[in-house]
Amino acid sequence: MNKKSKIFSIITIIIILVMVVVMTTACTIGGEKGLSAYEIAVKNGFTGTEAEWLASLKGSNGTNGKDGQSLTIDDLKQLYNEEVAKGYEGDFYAFLKDKMGVEFNVGKDNAETISNNMLSCVTINTVLTSGGLLSGSSSMSAGSGVIYDIDREKGNATIITNYHVVYDQNSTTKIGKEIRVMLRGQEYSDYQMIAKYIGGSMKYDLAVLRIENSEVIKNSNATAVELDNSPVKVGGAAIAIGNPQGTGMSVTEGIVSVDSEYIEMSLVDNSGKEQMRVLRVDTAINQGNSGGGLFNAEGKLIGIVNAKIIKTGVESVGYAIPASVVRGVVENILAHCDGVTNTQVLKPTLGVSVKIKDSKLEYVSDKSIYKIKETVEIAEIENNSLADGKFQVGDILQSVTINGVTKEIDRMFVVTDSLLDARAGAEVTIKVLRGGETIDIVVPITTADMNAVK
Repeated sequence: MNKKSKIFSIITIIIILVMVVVMTTACTIGGEKGLSAYEIAVKNGFTGTEAEWLASLKGSNGTNGKDGQSLTIDDLKQLYNEEVAKGYEGDFYAFLKDKMGVEFNVGKDNAETISNNMLSCVTINTVLTSGGLLSGSSSMSAGSGVIYDIDREKGNATIITNYHVVYDQNSTTKIGKEIRVMLRGQEYSDYQMIAKYIGGSMKYDLAVLRIENSEVIKNSNATAVELDNSPVKVGGAAIAIGNPQGTGMSVTEGIVSVDSEYIEMSLVDNSGKEQMRVLRVDTAINQGNSGGGLFNAEGKLIGIVNAKIIKTGVESVGYAIPASVVRGVVENILAHCDGVTNTQVLKPTLGVSVKIKDSKLEYVSDKSIYKIKETVEIAEIENNSLADGKFQVGDILQSVTINGVTKEIDRMFVVTDSLLDARAGAEVTIKVLRGGETIDIVVPITTADMNAVK
């Protein structure tokens, strides 16, 4: 069968499923002998043809049956038995994942996933230049990073970390005079690799490093991370892998507390403060975790750890830069920076201020989660900007298309984040709702429009 729809009611059916499977391990799995899944559905009250029943499995309102009906546990067992009779060899959990698109980890741990994730994580030690009377001597800062791209045959790797991990206030370039990277299990001086700084952003607190022709990489089992492109689930696993206290790679686990929020952070050069978009976790975060990966239960990267609250009365509040921002910044750096002639993010500014006109919670059936959906409108337009003469105050922003990729503007940050993908010579197309009419506004981007981001 090819029934891959999400078939559980949001909470009740999950709890029932877990309880039944866990509590009835000594029981025979099966429904009434001789009945097909369709016949079971009819017996449970379904009215309609078999074709209509199959279509109803796609469900509505977050459920799996016609008019909000849900398949019972017996229905699921019957479907499983039918697959077994056809030669399916997996257990009930494997059936739910393979045939229904639903995965549970009841009674299982995620040690294997975490172990594999650690192959894409590194420890970083940055040699700093001391100032004052000790000018010329060195000190060391410890941090973490993840492998964004790797070519083991050539011994090359692209590393992501926090900008503040490699920052050196006493250096003329403001980057540490030596950046040492080590893989898990090889956290010794004999295996350290010297990385080159390619580019970064103090505002986004991200930096890209490059390792080339390394024998350590060539002879390793290191892998690149896989970035998660799905909405982050509040309550989902948040697994941090890093180098706390500079003592070597370790793992801590918690959950995502907030999927997106803004916090005010002091810039590493003490030149001011910046509003930074982050996701919040209750995972244990310590000094040295900075720049390290934050992963979900599936082993995909959901963020780069960058901060925590240290304050009396506050416990387990850590932050990470969301994977969507990480991808945008890193790809921007790789497109514009070479570590010599340019080391900064280049990004156009439209010249508009936006505000949230409406906000609500919506259920995303194909992801089985609730997410915030905001209605975003233009509040102000800067004179002589890219937006001047094209947009109007009150325009409702609906989508943005850059390089053929269209993103729905369902949160206020989408436009700003998307502009990281804009390049000189490209066009940004924004769909707006104005006076009940949908309009596509095309904004050409020239080299002169690309601004360096500190």
